[in-house]
Amino acid sequence: METNEKIKQIRIQHDMTQNEFAASLGISRSALTQLEAGHTKPSFDVLEKLIDQYDVDVSIFFNTAVPEKKKLDNVQEIGERVQKIMAFYDEQYGLRYNELLEERLVQQVAEAYPDREKADLLLKFYEAYIVLRSITAELEFLLMDPLKRYANKLRKQRESAEEHDDRLLRTPDSPDIVRHLDSIMDEIWSFAYGDGGIVLDWVAEQKKRNPQLGELIFFTTPLSKLLYSSREELLRQFEILLRQADALDEVSHYYQKEHFFFGNP
Repeated sequence: METNEKIKQIRIQHDMTQNEFAASLGISRSALTQLEAGHTKPSFDVLEKLIDQYDVDVSIFFNTAVPEKKKLDNVQEIGERVQKIMAFYDEQYGLRYNELLEERLVQQVAEAYPDREKADLLLKFYEAYIVLRSITAELEFLLMDPLKRYANKLRKQRESAEEHDDRLLRTPDSPDIVRHLDSIMDEIWSFAYGDGGIVLDWVAEQKKRNPQLGELIFFTTPLSKLLYSSREELLRQFEILLRQADALDEVSHYYQKEHFFFGNP
């Protein structure tokens, strides 16, 4: 069964319309139609939502068998640490939150809170949170993740040439590498001179008001770093990786062969 047929089957199994299913995946109905018709491939973000919200085994989207899990040293100790992390997750959050549950949570708190002015302010800030998170996700998708993959390409090329230095990058000398970087820069250029330009204007205005805005988070103690890393979002992503660890080689294959992050035509 092809990927598009599997996605459609998941929707039908959950008795959902295309509008409902698309909304749960964070995509438009037209985008879902393209997926179900086999005209496009699911992004990694869509795959993550299928895993998280519909308990789908990601390996069903790949044709080759999932490789056997490699043996690790100190398996018992690693397992015990994982169990501690998941116990902490269950104790602190209970539910596995997704966008739908987060919205319900905010709505229910706002409806029940006696001070209507503060409740309305909560709803406004939640709306701002959604907008800012979508902008952050788009920039992660267009900018940071592609650049990290690009840097990894250069590092591999440098290692194959037996060159060793402490720079993250070197001057690209491969046409493939140059095209890859050009494609990333073109995406950012298009974003900046499209709807994304408003983001730059907004950030410039905010930095005038608060020059420290956007500075990197510095962890002053190991405890502060641990507190940051124990956020629900990060724990949930870790859980997804744990549950699908055996399929990571297939995910890597998907990126290399089919995903535009690698500059493939």
